[in-house]
Amino acid sequence: MPKFKNVLQIKVTLKNFKPSIFRTFYFPADKGFLELHAAIQEIMGWDTEHLFAFRKGRDLEIGISSKDDFFDFNHTILDISKTKLEGFLEAPKDTITYEYDFGDSWEHKVEVQKVFSEIELPQLPFCIKGANACPIEDCGGVRGYANILELMDDKKHPDYEEMNEWYDFENLKPCQFDIDEVNDQLLDFKDCIAYHKSIVKEIKSSI
Repeated sequence: MPKFKNVLQIKVTLKNFKPSIFRTFYFPADKGFLELHAAIQEIMGWDTEHLFAFRKGRDLEIGISSKDDFFDFNHTILDISKTKLEGFLEAPKDTITYEYDFGDSWEHKVEVQKVFSEIELPQLPFCIKGANACPIEDCGGVRGYANILELMDDKKHPDYEEMNEWYDFENLKPCQFDIDEVNDQLLDFKDCIAYHKSIVKEIKSSI
């Protein structure tokens, strides 16, 4: 089994939702936030169809800045393509917020649990734990998703049939999480990073 140097054990948890939707994974400490964004998208199961940013407090954002200062809202925006994890996520208990889809506002707590100077792993990144499926995209955020899960168990609800047509309750598995499938996807992480870099480049050219 290969050895990797300078590795973080990170836990990412969807905020304000029960039962907990989380993933725990190993990630190289020398990478940047664009690579971490790519990992979170793959490990959580998001579709990369919306804008995203990392946030530290109220005044610092790591994301994609606009050429128009009006959209920066008087806070500092660091370029996600150029910002490393060092200084933000480098020691146990270091945390940052990751938001995906500014409409539904899926907020995640990203926390460093452990730091390894060297560790044997099958691959890197590598997921070691998780629970529950990623929510449905474009469903109204945590409240909307919670309402859908409640409604899918109530066939007598007046909105059941309509919502079933939208969300296909038979194939909706909220408690399902396949860690082997996630790690198989991470085997192509270099291609994943290239894909996300192309998306960021496209967004930058459009704003």
